[in-house]
Amino acid sequence: MPCAPAQCPPRHAPLRRFCALLALLLAPLPGHAEQLWFVETLGLKVGEFRLAVTETETRYAGRAVFRTTGLADLLAGVRVDLSTTGIRGNTHPRPHIYQGDIHTGRRQARAEVDFSTTPPRVLQSLAPPASPIPPAALAETIDPLTLLWLTLRDQKTVPCPPQRRHFDGTRVASVDFPRQTRTDRTITCHGTYRRLFGYSAEELSERQSAPLSVTYQRNGLFWRATRLTVKARHGRATLIRQD
Repeated sequence: MPCAPAQCPPRHAPLRRFCALLALLLAPLPGHAEQLWFVETLGLKVGEFRLAVTETETRYAGRAVFRTTGLADLLAGVRVDLSTTGIRGNTHPRPHIYQGDIHTGRRQARAEVDFSTTPPRVLQSLAPPASPIPPAALAETIDPLTLLWLTLRDQKTVPCPPQRRHFDGTRVASVDFPRQTRTDRTITCHGTYRRLFGYSAEELSERQSAPLSVTYQRNGLFWRATRLTVKARHGRATLIRQD
């Protein structure tokens, strides 16, 4: 059986190189995280949201899926399926290819966006934006799934995310958390989801912004997202961490 690198005879350089290569091949798998959230409104469970992301030192890939359940699925089935790949930069992940498939009952959107270019390039879209999007508005945007991961992943530092814009191939929106409340073991970040570009006049008149909050609990060395609340079209929706 091949020896561990530290056990290889010091005068056998080829054998030591083989042991070092073996150690790389047998190294632990890249970081992988899975999250399960129940979605509730008016105290009733209406859906499940699953998020899975794999990270190496240089890259990441993720997928998020939401499905309505029970009576909510019978009355107004909603499904969301998002995936993304990207590069882990020095400051934050930079998306490469994003794919989104969204069915809300009122709206169906399917898009593929290349974020490796500036501005991002739409490779495929089921429908054009309802209003023009200025190219400058796409600067520094990320995809919705990368934004979710930056918000819901375990954090070592104070977790409230900075203001960011996201682009899903059809619309541009922003999320900002300017305020926080704290206890000994929790931090709740209070913010706003704001519609910016690509929306119709009717959509903007119906709702241009919505309050949201994310609560994190101390879990060892990390802050762990456990609850997300947002004011949705039919009332307040709350995501509650299950895993």
